[in-house]
Amino acid sequence: MNSYAVELNNLTKHYKIYKSNFYKFWDLVTYKDRADYHIALENISFKIGHGEVLGIMGLNGSGKSTLLKILTGVTYPTSGNYTVNGRISSLLELSAGFDEFMTGYENIFLKGYLLGLEKKEVSNILEKIIDFADIGKYIYQPVRLYSSGMKSRLGFAISVFVNPDIFIIDEAISVGDESFKIKCFNVINKIKSKGTTILFVSHSLNTLSAFCDKGIWIHNGKIQDSGDINQVIFKYREFLKSIDTKKLDTTKDIQKVTDIFQRMGSSLRNKVGEKTSRFTLNDEINFNFTYKVKKSLEFVIIKFYIKDRFNNLIFENNFTKAEYKLNGKIGTYNGRVKLESTNLLPGIYLITIELYDDSIFNKIFILKDYEIEVIFNTDSDIGNGLVYLEHNIFSEEWRRE
Repeated sequence: MNSYAVELNNLTKHYKIYKSNFYKFWDLVTYKDRADYHIALENISFKIGHGEVLGIMGLNGSGKSTLLKILTGVTYPTSGNYTVNGRISSLLELSAGFDEFMTGYENIFLKGYLLGLEKKEVSNILEKIIDFADIGKYIYQPVRLYSSGMKSRLGFAISVFVNPDIFIIDEAISVGDESFKIKCFNVINKIKSKGTTILFVSHSLNTLSAFCDKGIWIHNGKIQDSGDINQVIFKYREFLKSIDTKKLDTTKDIQKVTDIFQRMGSSLRNKVGEKTSRFTLNDEINFNFTYKVKKSLEFVIIKFYIKDRFNNLIFENNFTKAEYKLNGKIGTYNGRVKLESTNLLPGIYLITIELYDDSIFNKIFILKDYEIEVIFNTDSDIGNGLVYLEHNIFSEEWRRE
């Protein structure tokens, strides 16, 4: 077996962009290059071992989908080279490769052949595909009669049951209703447990964190960071926060909010006042922030919540209570949310704090998805889950009544 499932060396992809069809025609006739160039990927290099699960993240237009299209043979690189060792199945365009005038049943064989399977191999997985797609008698109807959701369900079912060596997913787990999404996640987990190499592109960082071991962050066609998935996600989140800050200064809707009050600064500190994002069980956590009220308000509402890295809500305050109404008179104020004892077990958590005006309509965020890490403060593991619950264990002699 080759040491790597996928290996890329200085992969680069340029697209020609013409001002008009005339320039494109002139280029074809005269061989004079009158095009502008868009650099989709530039000198991309990385290696994926067999059985590894790689999460790929980045903003829209960063080059993620172009990379996957090259690996699946949909398009070709301008320069550089890559090797893929094993059969690839992809969830890019789920309905790609279907013949609209053939039935779903016939298209299963057609797409299987396109993926390199023989008739016997397709026959062996036929019933599994039909059961998983769950489109009923439509399986024997022409695909042109299918809804887009039905096409996607059938395409997904085919892609996951061809037993690929390398599985590529590009934001494809959004087909169907919630029950079908759960089926999708479950079957992908089974594929992962078999040791299949997986490349997973998603804008959901929590999903990437749950599924992947390693990660790469692509921006403007270049790899910005790579390595352990949670470390890469942490750096990508910091980048996203800087984008949010820039939007805060330029968006008209936000400007209306800053006419009322304005964010002056925020920080996260431990019990002794040091800035940090790492805590231990039972640590005191202080969320400090400064805000300026420009127009007198009856009060300013504060809302905060804590989520785990899978976006599950752990706590959210009931901001309708009087205790969450801060001073709203004209002036500059220092505020603080103080958690005396978090009881959070080791893991990654996301903190968000928001301020609203007295109408509870206008909002300016203070901390948004601020990532903290809780680590063990002892040598022994005291339990599993999200929070530590104070408890006592009793044993009493049993007496018959």
